[in-house]
Amino acid sequence: MEANKQIAVIGMGLRFPGASSPGEFWDLLISGRDVQQDLPKSRWDNSEFYNKKNPSYGLICCERGYFLTDYSGFNPTLFNIKPNVAKKMDPHQWLVLDTARDAILDAGISAELLPKRTAVFVGASSSDSYSQVALDAVEDYTPHTSFACDQSQLAANVARCFDLRGPVFTINSACSSALHSIILASNALLASDCTMALAGGVHLYLNPTSAILRSRTGILSPDGYCRTFDAKANGYALGEGAAMVLLESLENALKNKHKIYGIISGYYQNHNGSLATIGQSSSKAIEEVILGALQHAGITVSDLAFMECHGTATANGDRAELTALSALTKDSHDKQLYLTANKTHIGHLESAAGVASFISALLALNKGDIPPVLHLRHPHEILQNCKNIQVVAEKMPLPADKKYAGVSAFAINGSNAHIILEKYVGEQKANISYKLSAPGYTKYTIGCPKKVIHRIANQKESLDNNLADKIADIWGKKLGFADVPRDVTFFELGGDSLEVQMLLLELEENYDLQLDWDTLNNYPTVNSLAEYLQSALHTKQKDLLLLPETGEKLTRILLFVLGEIIGKKVTPDMAFSTFNMTENAYAECQKIVEQIFHINIDIAEWKKFLTIDDLNCFLLNNIASEQLELYIKTFSEVSGL
Repeated sequence: MEANKQIAVIGMGLRFPGASSPGEFWDLLISGRDVQQDLPKSRWDNSEFYNKKNPSYGLICCERGYFLTDYSGFNPTLFNIKPNVAKKMDPHQWLVLDTARDAILDAGISAELLPKRTAVFVGASSSDSYSQVALDAVEDYTPHTSFACDQSQLAANVARCFDLRGPVFTINSACSSALHSIILASNALLASDCTMALAGGVHLYLNPTSAILRSRTGILSPDGYCRTFDAKANGYALGEGAAMVLLESLENALKNKHKIYGIISGYYQNHNGSLATIGQSSSKAIEEVILGALQHAGITVSDLAFMECHGTATANGDRAELTALSALTKDSHDKQLYLTANKTHIGHLESAAGVASFISALLALNKGDIPPVLHLRHPHEILQNCKNIQVVAEKMPLPADKKYAGVSAFAINGSNAHIILEKYVGEQKANISYKLSAPGYTKYTIGCPKKVIHRIANQKESLDNNLADKIADIWGKKLGFADVPRDVTFFELGGDSLEVQMLLLELEENYDLQLDWDTLNNYPTVNSLAEYLQSALHTKQKDLLLLPETGEKLTRILLFVLGEIIGKKVTPDMAFSTFNMTENAYAECQKIVEQIFHINIDIAEWKKFLTIDDLNCFLLNNIASEQLELYIKTFSEVSGL
């Protein structure tokens, strides 16, 4: 693909089994974890459908899978949605809104600055899941109920909540829905139908109907594992999830200095036609769709560092995919194509599977490692006979001379998609998390990289207890323990260097402290680390009781004051350099802020503040709480804020 036609991936948001952020998802993949679990009791009573003594006689053949343990943490006020309306919404809609919001935040863009000509494409196929739930509660019917069951609202809600005016579509091509949505979004960008595009997919099991139908067709694994490319593979595992990615032309992404996860360099779509019956895969069609994407990108299969396979672990699906890959690599001579598949970690997310694979491949290109395929004990006969394709059984470094990855998604309805991703090797702008607000509702918070801890009690004993609980909770999540003893060291619990790094990064983000690798050697237990952090926080004057509302009100005041001074609308994430402030304007700002807060700030120090958030952090850390609250009260009464 020509350089001016490439698409950049600049943001992502996700909710996958065992992961709710790109960092958590990568940790899950690269550490080789399988997050299989029992069906959550909140869904349905599986004892009515599953026969423990003889699963093949039950309506549902399995009792375990890969589920979202909590998809109900939706905050409707962030999207200007009334709580009573939110209760009637399909949870699929909650997940799409949340992950779209996360993708925007991840890109470092506030909603106000998101181009109005932003498109939304959402892949979804579980149409029966919520409509049945709504019918079961027909006595609570409201006019919103019918819209809550309408899949077209999945994409439309995003446009409505963020006031977007670009093309908006919900796409149903079964298991390839999400990857098709990314391709259609790319086409819309190239055709100048939009300036940016949100694309992805969503899938939940809200009632047993879908699980029963899949069990009857024999495509589900009775033990709930995906044994992709194993000779004893017995079907795929139930999976749930949602993800959205934010796309922009590479040209605009570079011009706007946006963070770039990777580049979409080529893609292709096709259908099996009459090559296969319904529910079957065609190796010929798979070969054609991958070859079409390679040609679109202007590369050959030998240029691929790895392939993120569809890998359903069904007999027909695996055979068709491996046959196609074998045919594509037959002339590669001694060059190998490495295969990976995230379904062995998180199950088959169906209409969200394509975007899960897309994100997996992007993260692998970014991190420089290929995640392993799990549960491979008896390699498929095609793998044994074809030496040019090799499944990654243990994590391995990305081949140094290769920067491309292929991503596949094939559907039970015969609709296939393939995308070629390219590693971005240019200079990256530092990632700054901006704020997000929805039309009609404004909520400003203090953002990274200078977060202010909001809940630190004045009493030392209470502070110690809060910190110890928080640290123990973080340790437990990193190491897989429900409860962590306060006097046992991190290393005694099995922590390794990667987990130390992840722990310190999370503590830094929560408490705005620079922690080095020796911290856990000097303060190895929960109690000792809590005591150290408590002391450090007091040193940095962080023992002030700062509620989120305080930071929000202060931000609105500063926006008002600065807007009056420079004569234009100001957003909290704007850099002061973008205000085109004169020396006189700086001096006036300095004078007013000093008068308000009784803090001496010289112009040289003022210019160190990049955004209003930076100024917020400085003020919140250097003024007395009584003075701040008194000023906010007085100013709010006078200005009407």
